[in-house]
This record gives sequence, C-alpha cells and structure tokens, in this order.
Amino acid sequence: MFKLLMRAFPGWYEYNSVYAMFPFTIPSENKKLFEDMKVESEYSFKRPSPPQNPIVFSTAKNAMRILGDQKTFKVIWGDAISRLTGGVEYMLSGDLPSNTKQHNQVVAAVSTEVSDGMKEVWDFYAKRMEKLLAERSYPLGNSILQVDAAREYPLCLLR
Repeated sequence: MFKLLMRAFPGWYEYNSVYAMFPFTIPSENKKLFEDMKVESEYSFKRPSPPQNPIVFSTAKNAMRILGDQKTFKVIWGDAISRLTGGVEYMLSGDLPSNTKQHNQVVAAVSTEVSDGMKEVWDFYAKRMEKLLAERSYPLGNSILQVDAAREYPLCLLR
C-alpha cells in the first residue's frame, strides 16, 4: 500500500509518513505506540498535502542569479541525501560554503591539476560502458544487440 500511495500521489507524503506506511490505522494512536517504543522521531506525522508547483525560470540571467544565491535557493535533494548518509554532507549534498569549497576542489583536481583530467574521466566511463554493454547485451535477430534494462537495473523501476 505504501508504494501505491507514494506512486499515485508523488510528493504528497514524506518518505517516513505514518499516513503512507500505516494507511489503515489512526495516526494519533500510532504516535502513542511509537512514543512507548521510543521510535516516534523516526516517523513523520504530517498530513499528506499536495506538492508545490515548480516555478520555472527561463533566462540565463535568472539561472545564474539562482545558482549564485545559496542562502535563498537550496538544493532540493539535500534532505534526501542527508537521510541516506546519516547527516554527512559532501559537495553537492548541501548549500554551505564548505560544500562549494569541496566542489571547487574536486573540479580543480579533476580538470586542472591533472593534464587532460576531464578527457581521462570521459574515457574511463566510455570504456566502462562499452565493457558493460558487451557483457550484458544479447543478440536480437541477426544484427541488433539488446540490453534488458528491467533485469539489469531493477532499482530504477522502483522510482
């Protein structure tokens, strides 16, 4: 039921919503039970609500202004990455000056401190992709190769 609600109403529920995880129960009663078990902090008791409509900025000037203003405009994936990493922030996971510094250091290390650094990164991924395609593809007919994405990448289907 959780997956059905999360897919049918994207953005309406938080990832740990008791309304989605326990849809046929009373949230206030769940809260009492979870308080007794000392796990209430792991769940959200916020009622489902429609997600905000995105605001589209279509000019380069606005894009540069937004990307340069970390105090006002936050990365949208920050909370999700924080939950995955246990609160550890690195590079693109946050909006702090330390995140920008880390990002700049990685870009400098890859693109300027190593001669042809970006070309080496590109070549690595191109060779790796060719190897994976050669290993995991199979012929379809006489001249076409196919990769079964549903078999090879089942986690992608859960989104």
